[in-house]
Amino acid sequence: MARRKDYTRPFVVFAGAALLVGSIAATYKILGTRETQLASSGQPNPLVVQTPAFEPPKPIQIKTIAAKPDQPTTQPARPLNPTTAPSNVPPAPVARLSSTPSALFTEADARTKSDDLVAARDLLVRALDSKQLNESEKDEALRRLSQINETLIFSPRKFNSDQHAIQHTVKPGENMQKIAKGYDVTWQFIGRLNGINDPRKLQAGKSLKVIKGPFHAVISKKHFTLDVYIGKPDEAGSVFMKRFRVGLGQSDSTPTGVWNISSKLENPRYYNPRNEGPRVIEPDDPKNPLGERWIALEGAQGQAVGKTSYGIHGTIDPESIGQTKSMSCIRMLNEDVELVYDLLIPGKSTVTVVD
Repeated sequence: MARRKDYTRPFVVFAGAALLVGSIAATYKILGTRETQLASSGQPNPLVVQTPAFEPPKPIQIKTIAAKPDQPTTQPARPLNPTTAPSNVPPAPVARLSSTPSALFTEADARTKSDDLVAARDLLVRALDSKQLNESEKDEALRRLSQINETLIFSPRKFNSDQHAIQHTVKPGENMQKIAKGYDVTWQFIGRLNGINDPRKLQAGKSLKVIKGPFHAVISKKHFTLDVYIGKPDEAGSVFMKRFRVGLGQSDSTPTGVWNISSKLENPRYYNPRNEGPRVIEPDDPKNPLGERWIALEGAQGQAVGKTSYGIHGTIDPESIGQTKSMSCIRMLNEDVELVYDLLIPGKSTVTVVD
């Protein structure tokens, strides 16, 4: 018996496909109608990713506030840090003298006679700082200052108006060395000013006169002089203290430049660099050419750079002062070098040698 064909399954598949296509078509029609309605109403379509339109930035408006009459329109400039100040800033102009040197000397004499030594010194220092004195006037000003300073600086007498002198009251437990270190001076110089030969005899509560250091020296080869200053010479606030005569090296052999004080020695032993004579001369030997003091110098600037074995010392030949007879060192009278020895401090003081 022949088998009958079954047409039921294909019909079902066809009918299902037709139904699916019809559903899709109906859905698109509905969506299209909805999109058209949204577009006409201006509302965003939730089915479409909305990209914001570019809008140029609005210009920034700055509100200008008028300055009050009593206020500056700009901020004042900050003061320059001294370590970063430009090097091309011109120095402050030097003040001119308000009177002639002769009138100034007359006024200084009048102040000295009235015992106003601080004012007399200040007049002479201002004259020197003005750089308007000729050589003879400068020498006269220094001579007068030396005379004034014998009382003002180098005597026990105290002047309350002297800004360079300090009245130090000894505290319990203090000693001369500690006090001297605090003022950049030697205890020997404090002893000189206050009549104290033995530092062990210092008593608590005692008032000491102290001149604050460190002190510096300038040696002129032309004039055979050594000048001592409070503070570095040619710097603001420096004050001339005292002038001494010196002897210098043969054949212009004393190098110019800045020297540091490397060490000091009392009653030095002399080592002869020459081939003739004794190789070593002991301290306190009358033939020792260094006398009783040796101030060792170490070159720091100028021709002096790197040089050692130079120094300031006493002499057994006073007639050589003011002449070029030494072996390059600086000679001084023994009593003068003892005072300079008490003034200069290793590591603090400098000696500048100029032509």
